[in-house]
Amino acid sequence: MKKAVLLTVLLTSIGFSQTMIVEPLGMSPRDVAEGRVDTTFDIAYNGLLNVGTGTQMYLRGTFADSFLTSAAWAIDTAPVESGATIGTPVVLDTATEAIAFTPDLEGTYVISFTEGTYSGTVTINAGTYVGGVLSAEEQALVGAPGLNCSTCHPDQYTDWMGTGHYEIFEAGMKGEASDHYASYCISCHVTGYDANAVNNGFDEHGFVFPDSTALTDNYGSPDSSGHLFPAVWDSLFVFFPEAMNFARIQCESCHGPGSEHMATVSADDNMIVASLGTDNCALCHDSGTHHVYPEQWDVSGHASPPEYYSGSWGSSCARCHTGNAFIQYADGVEVEGGPTTPFTCAVCHDPHSADGMHQLREVETTLSNGAPIMGGGMGKLCMNCHMGRRDASTYAESQLGRTSGHFGPHYGIQADVLHATNVVTFGRKLPTTSGHLMGDACIDCHMVEGHADAEGNIILAGSHTFNMEFPDGTDNVEACVECHGEVGESFAEKKFYFNFEADHDGDGVDEGLQEEIHGLMEHLAELLPHADTVAGYDAHDATTPEFTLLELQAAYNYEVVYYDHSYGVHNPAFTVALLQTTIEAMEAEYIAGPIVAIEDVPNDQGNQVRIVWEAFHGFEPVDFYVVNRLDEWADAETTWTTVGMLPAYDAERFALVVPTAYNAPTTFEVIAM
Repeated sequence: MKKAVLLTVLLTSIGFSQTMIVEPLGMSPRDVAEGRVDTTFDIAYNGLLNVGTGTQMYLRGTFADSFLTSAAWAIDTAPVESGATIGTPVVLDTATEAIAFTPDLEGTYVISFTEGTYSGTVTINAGTYVGGVLSAEEQALVGAPGLNCSTCHPDQYTDWMGTGHYEIFEAGMKGEASDHYASYCISCHVTGYDANAVNNGFDEHGFVFPDSTALTDNYGSPDSSGHLFPAVWDSLFVFFPEAMNFARIQCESCHGPGSEHMATVSADDNMIVASLGTDNCALCHDSGTHHVYPEQWDVSGHASPPEYYSGSWGSSCARCHTGNAFIQYADGVEVEGGPTTPFTCAVCHDPHSADGMHQLREVETTLSNGAPIMGGGMGKLCMNCHMGRRDASTYAESQLGRTSGHFGPHYGIQADVLHATNVVTFGRKLPTTSGHLMGDACIDCHMVEGHADAEGNIILAGSHTFNMEFPDGTDNVEACVECHGEVGESFAEKKFYFNFEADHDGDGVDEGLQEEIHGLMEHLAELLPHADTVAGYDAHDATTPEFTLLELQAAYNYEVVYYDHSYGVHNPAFTVALLQTTIEAMEAEYIAGPIVAIEDVPNDQGNQVRIVWEAFHGFEPVDFYVVNRLDEWADAETTWTTVGMLPAYDAERFALVVPTAYNAPTTFEVIAM
């Protein structure tokens, strides 16, 4: 992997902005094969700072906000008899160097990177693998080593036993993983395997892959599946008990070797690591044409999230801008603020638990206006961040008389658009085409599976790129084909017909949906206040005290469409109607008349109420008003039930007596038709 998650101590000289950063530089098998950093970095490394003895590591030093002239690397601390040395520095740019380093003995190493009076350090722990995290029966077969990770972490151990990390090696050796499972697969399916190091890992205990005639005879007569079949697994514990102590992808595979952790446990330095870095996963998940997810993630927005200018997010924002905070949010514990970090594999996928599909974390939440997230399958996880942070019905009014440089719903509003909610409707019931909420919603379109093309090039759209277009700017129209058939060469070509009309912006030309939405947005922008030098309102414009309530409401709706970024694709009918309705409201200087009062009808034991509302102006003609009641049923489903209708006539205020629901607190709405 080309990116590394910061896991270092930063030392800054007082009075200056420059900072010396020292961090691990993870290298996936693909990075090594393609020589992406330097050809001398020729062994894959997972970016952990707790490693097996003999592990070839890479460190990157950066002089932030400056440049290097006479940088120096040094080993400040090492075990007494260590002969480890610093590799030849590789210059990456004017501010950055990288080195290779191999700890040769168990113990602690401190490496420094210095430029003049500026210095940064990183602490490395080297140890050997302990193993033994197997089922109780398997531990007995290998001679139960006593203390291991499961001794102190029983909950994580139990959860881990339901994951693919627990199952894959067993499935492979039973012939159940694939028909081409071979010896080159097992290095990633066991613990501590490193042919270039002596670290007491799986490969140091005499294991022979069962593909020879002699071994196959010992396992019994194979069936049509070949040399791997169910009886092989149990036989491995007979022939190779020492190696099988390190069978399966155990805790140490992701946290580093446990020998020093078992010997020294303290609050300050427990000789183990817990990293969210994608480099840790890429060691096994980024090679060839079928293990490609980290390579795809590299080009995603999750890998390069927007930085916050002050350097640190508050707790209310951090849940969607820092990986640790999102995990806290998902776990239902207090969310802590912090600096921006990538959203890596382990942020969305819980390594320890198989409760969710594909080990996805599961979070039940509601939108900011209180509407529940309905449907969406696995895509619900995405919606926890890709939703507005404000209630449209109250937010615009709260901004009256104020200047706001950050006016609007938020930067990712997709869940609100998919649900056709949390906008200013000006009293209209807006239509919705909610088919994109079916199935797994976001995932069905943005993660259309794909590994490599016929030439072996990794497909950099869909899947874990989450992108709907390729790096060259062409649209991934293949994502639409299964449901919509051929859509042309780009999304912009696809027309949307509503009430037999495709010309939604009224320019006399039937264009693709996205072009029609751009036309509607341009029209609305012209109606809103804006700087003289700009043709129309821009989503990045500040609102001022001169904005009227109507203008604030219209600007909010404009920004909903802008920050949805699909330009109608997520919910075509809703997006078209929202913009058309907002334009009508601006041109008619219309503000919807709200419900003025809900009054109990005397002496009927709460069975009826009198609804009073202001007239709806600006949309002609209004033929009649409909009063709906929100009903909740036994299965917790809620639906709007029409409980009254009233013809519209020349009046400024209307009232209607309607029934309540089960003599309980009830929600009503009034719609102009």
